Amino acid sequence: MKQSAVIELCMRQGSAQLLAQELGASRPSLYNWKNQLLGHDVSATDRQWLTPFVGGSYQFLDNGARLLDARVMFFYAATGITPAMSESRPGTGSAYAFAARDANAAYLDGSRTYKVTLAGPVPAKDFWSFTVYDNQTRSLLATDQKLAGIDSTLPGIKKNPDGGATIWFGPKAPAGEEKNWVQTMPGKGYNVLLRLYGPLEPWFNQSWRPSDFELQP
Repeated sequence: MKQSAVIELCMRQGSAQLLAQELGASRPSLYNWKNQLLGHDVSATDRQWLTPFVGGSYQFLDNGARLLDARVMFFYAATGITPAMSESRPGTGSAYAFAARDANAAYLDGSRTYKVTLAGPVPAKDFWSFTVYDNQTRSLLATDQKLAGIDSTLPGIKKNPDGGATIWFGPKAPAGEEKNWVQTMPGKGYNVLLRLYGPLEPWFNQSWRPSDFELQP
């Protein structure tokens, strides 16, 4: 086998390994919300949302040890990082949660319809957003909608009575939910990043939680 072919094979295998590491992550410390009912059993979670910053460190450090798997997982999907992205100061910076699976731990399927509910009031001083990424390219998911996401600054978003919102993800908008809908594509797997800009105390003390992606009939 020619050297160029060996290099190309290694690149493909390395990319596949990193993709599996990003989307198949199961380390307990990656989960944003632990099941408080189970005390100190950190292997039990009540949400499928993951944190990009294991241990709350933008340097991916845990008592001086470098968390290489966590760093690889982050940088396979993202190209840059700043200290402010992982700071725990209410009302400043931004907070992140990542999801690639639904409430039943099945991978998100572009041909199916899901809903996510953000209970109100959403603890974001500035605004919140969802962004959808293609699992294979790691770029924004290309759709006819040409948005690849939604945020609370867009006009016409329908709020729930508590001030939160229910957002729909699927190939077609449910009737009457067009302004709260993010298009996905059949045949395409995807993942979603939830961002809160100016996150407030309920985010940090985990008294506020988004719902998981709930598969619709």
